[in-house]
Amino acid sequence: MSVHAHIKKEKLGEMIIQAGIASPIDIDHALQAQQVFGGTLGTNLVEAGIIDDEALAVFLSKQTGIEKVEKAELANIEQSTLDLIPFQAAQQLSLIPLLIENSTLTVAMADPTDTRVIEKVQEKLGIKLYPKIAPEFTIHMALKKYYQIPLSPRISRLLHHQNQQQKENNTPLRRCLDQHISSGETVEFFFTSIQSLSAIPLASPIKDITSYTLTPELIFMFQQIDGVSTISDMIQMSVFGKLETLRALVYLHKIGFVFFDER
Repeated sequence: MSVHAHIKKEKLGEMIIQAGIASPIDIDHALQAQQVFGGTLGTNLVEAGIIDDEALAVFLSKQTGIEKVEKAELANIEQSTLDLIPFQAAQQLSLIPLLIENSTLTVAMADPTDTRVIEKVQEKLGIKLYPKIAPEFTIHMALKKYYQIPLSPRISRLLHHQNQQQKENNTPLRRCLDQHISSGETVEFFFTSIQSLSAIPLASPIKDITSYTLTPELIFMFQQIDGVSTISDMIQMSVFGKLETLRALVYLHKIGFVFFDER
């Protein structure tokens, strides 16, 4: 059976709206940008600051039913594995070989639903391919790292923008969240445990939260929970970004300060 026989049909934009990370207007603007500037919808959403590439990878995996590439898999790829896909092929196909095991080559692709590419490479190499999905930005960064393929002007601008955002958003809240829970873990938790923005966040009965080691932003968010009825309300009312608010809620749940009632 083809590795793509189980591909799902959900629309990426609808899934991101479902998780509360973007509004319908955000998706419409990204679709308009995609028509003008090209690239994937995901790349346009990352450029707009709606989502980051780590959370995007989870959404892409959920959308297609194809396993996502983990950061560790891209950290140190063996040269003998890289040699299986020559420079020109890697560049033209936007494909990164990750690991060969038992006559199967695991590869990272921005579009692993493209069966023509997979069949072409399998025929050329005489081995089976096991594709995993990764955002367009991630593929380009890996091509630069392992094949010394220069970044396109667009990806270079996106990288610069992300670096600037990291400097500007170096807040106590962001540092805390980055240390304890990633955006990808947050999206995974939403789909596996929360599942709906209509779930009700409930604060645990803590008499004095200020006695705990939490950032002022987390304390403020915790104190607002009794005044909202659903996660959707919390995200809409928050002074923080949508993804950052969801991450904070999931982190507060992780440390036992918040629970979710799915009534």
